[in-house]
This record gives sequence, structure tokens and C-alpha cells, in this order.
Amino acid sequence: MEFGARLKEIRTSLNCSQKELSEQTGLTLRTIQRIENNEVKPSLYSLKVIGEVLLKRRKIAKA
Repeated sequence: MEFGARLKEIRTSLNCSQKELSEQTGLTLRTIQRIENNEVKPSLYSLKVIGEVLLKRRKIAKA
């Protein structure tokens, strides 16, 4: 499975839209879309902020 598909799977399982992820990470909506469509490889910074937001949402969802 490619990274973009896995990101989308995790994001949607946490009931997070691309727009919400964009707003919470500070990345543009287009960047999130391009990562999920495997049009670009995410930078280390993008990976870090996406991971932090999704981890936070996961912890909230489990609470």
C-alpha cells in the first residue's frame, strides 16, 4: 500500500476531512490532496505535523 492511500485510510478512520487536517497541520489543502494522491512525497516536516495531528485525534477518539 502506498503512503498516500494509507494516510487517507487513517485520516478517514478518525473522521477527519482533508480540510480539517490541512487546518490543524498548517499545510495547504492542496498539499494534503497531492500527498494522498501520491503526486508528491511529503517532506519530513509534513510527515511530522501530519503524524502529530493524527496521533492527537487518535488519542481523543479512544478517550
